[in-house]
Amino acid sequence: MDIYILDNGCQLIQGLCSRLDANGLTYTLIVDYRGVPSGSILIGMYDFFIYDVEAELVKHCKDRLTYIRCLCVLDQAYLGPVIHKGSPCTECMKNTLIVNNPEHPMLLMNNMTGNKYQELPWSAYFTNLLYLKIKDTIQELQATGNSRLSNRVLAIKQYPLQITAHRILKDEYCSMCSSLEEDSPEKASITIAGGRKVSPVNHRLKDVPQAELLKLLLVDMETGKYKHIYKDLQSKYIPLVGTESYGRHFNIDRAFGRSFNYESAKQFALLESLERYSNINSKKSRSMIFGSYRRLKENAIDPRKLGLHQKEQTTQKGFSFLEYTDDLEFYWIWGWSVKENRPILIPEQMIYYGDNLVKESTNRFVYETSNGCALGSTQDEAMLYGLLEMIERDNFLVAWYNKLPLTEIDLEATGIMDILEIKIYLESQGYRLHFFDISMELRIPSIWGIIINEQNQAVVRTYSAAGAHFNPENALRGALIEVVTSMPVYETVFTQPELLERRERMFRDDTEVTEFQDHVLLYSHPEALERFKFLFDNSKGKRSLYELYPEWYKECRYQNQDLKDDIEQLLEAVLYNYEDVYVADLTGELLQVSGLHCVKVLVPGMLTMSFGHQYRRIVKERVLWGPVQAGRTSTPIEEEEINHFPHPFP
Repeated sequence: MDIYILDNGCQLIQGLCSRLDANGLTYTLIVDYRGVPSGSILIGMYDFFIYDVEAELVKHCKDRLTYIRCLCVLDQAYLGPVIHKGSPCTECMKNTLIVNNPEHPMLLMNNMTGNKYQELPWSAYFTNLLYLKIKDTIQELQATGNSRLSNRVLAIKQYPLQITAHRILKDEYCSMCSSLEEDSPEKASITIAGGRKVSPVNHRLKDVPQAELLKLLLVDMETGKYKHIYKDLQSKYIPLVGTESYGRHFNIDRAFGRSFNYESAKQFALLESLERYSNINSKKSRSMIFGSYRRLKENAIDPRKLGLHQKEQTTQKGFSFLEYTDDLEFYWIWGWSVKENRPILIPEQMIYYGDNLVKESTNRFVYETSNGCALGSTQDEAMLYGLLEMIERDNFLVAWYNKLPLTEIDLEATGIMDILEIKIYLESQGYRLHFFDISMELRIPSIWGIIINEQNQAVVRTYSAAGAHFNPENALRGALIEVVTSMPVYETVFTQPELLERRERMFRDDTEVTEFQDHVLLYSHPEALERFKFLFDNSKGKRSLYELYPEWYKECRYQNQDLKDDIEQLLEAVLYNYEDVYVADLTGELLQVSGLHCVKVLVPGMLTMSFGHQYRRIVKERVLWGPVQAGRTSTPIEEEEINHFPHPFP
């Protein structure tokens, strides 16, 4: 690979040339980079900087040249990223810096003109170190065709001498190097390959990446997909770890991991953040189909089958979407119909809850969340956990809207020691823990957990969560960990006077519940427990997990050696009760590098979770007939008996 150095007047060029001469590396000084032959190495050194000028250079280099860039700003130098085919570029780096650290020197000094800083007193050891690093990068490229700096930038500080490597990841929507392909039916295929499980009762095929590996890949205060990861010390009983990232519109996205130890909590937080990253907007392909259901219906699903908002909701406080009609035009992506075993068009906004952040004219008509989105080590493993989440949320909402009498789980009879120890300790602190079976017709163990603070001056009276899994103990732990970690956090957050005032308004008026956090805030109200009377004022009594879920403990259902058999057994039950299962693969390049897959699952007829009472998506047939179908009641309730209060799900 021939070497060309851009002679732009930088005072460091002479020293670089001397270093290359000393190492027997031949080079050519040029003024105009446009004549450099393809396949060559181009070096740009700057002690002044005009971003737009370099942007044009980077566009020219794409797929033609390998570009080594070194920028000196005040007492620091930034070497990298080395740009060549397939690597992240300077625009990717700039986009990340803008949201993570808008006062970074590379942004503040990005339009310096005319060698203003030529007289800065850079020491000989500092400049020699730069030349050495550039020389090493050249030799690495000539020897291997690649560079360790192709996805990194070295920040080199002069006083005191310090070298820090920052990972640069591709911005899928970068205006200069985006490689997102057009969406197509071929990309939608879902295959249930299965594989031998670790054990019959473990429904993962292999271990997911460990926390430290994920942290190295994802977390950096300046250039990371996630700015930082932190322990939430407000969670006093079970470890809680959070991540924080900023979108291109400075929208903050947070993800949390909960577990009985901090290392696992950190791992779960990073996995949850990757899931949300994949689900907010497409990192896999660009949707190209824009049209109405009326025009596309031969190859598209009817959005109404997935549960939409009612006409009267469009005029309620806080409703900000369009009213759906069959003539409304919007973007579609290709997903997969499990029943028909073919690709099918799905509204993009029902897959990605933030597609409007990266494109215009999305014409959003429905409130969507990460409901049914899950990660896995394989595509079908991810599909399984996405489907379990759909079942969990649906079962919770069916129970809530019907005010169903539920059987409480007898924790003492179950005898799971770590859960009993937490329960006993929390009771000593003035809390009550209750767990109820909310499983419906599919008989997948689904559990509603509620923690109650019985103290008179409780900041948060109640907090609810749920879990669903083939293994009832996993479902129970999922609900338990959620309520126990969240309660003390919100007890700290909800002390602000303006939130207490808002809580009072919401308790008196359901239409004031318009945001995600409002659901938790509402049921922190001192009198909120009244709305859960149906949980406690019944004669269902208590039963152990063994009594409630004989399918798992006696019949050994979903305990096959091959995960494929478990998935197909569940799909058979779902397709017997529901019209279809739709799956969209969301796996982008970052997940592929991480060895992970992400999918979103939709089941027509199931209830989906939404936040803001104006955005509830009630499928009346499911609400009314779900308990009958599950054998919980003999007749459906009347429509006017549907629980009108906002749900308490977090």
